[in-house]
Amino acid sequence: QGLPELLIADIMLPGGYNGAELSQMLRERKADLPVLLISGYSGTVDSDNVFLRKPFSMNELERAIAQAIQQASEQRDQRTNGNS
Repeated sequence: QGLPELLIADIMLPGGYNGAELSQMLRERKADLPVLLISGYSGTVDSDNVFLRKPFSMNELERAIAQAIQQASEQRDQRTNGNS
């Protein structure tokens, strides 16, 4: 398929897209893609993705990745069980 197993993207990306838009595009092809968005800027972040504010420690990164994977797993289970 050529799709990632996990997306970690900054909110602010060059080239006209942002991390949330990128995650939406990829989830159209892989609905259960775990997504972690990061940013050093303050502001509102969409609630469909796990968010981590910069700067962060390796432990915080590890926890956020685990949370993104868990969230994607729960969403996949809901779709499988017909609850979405």
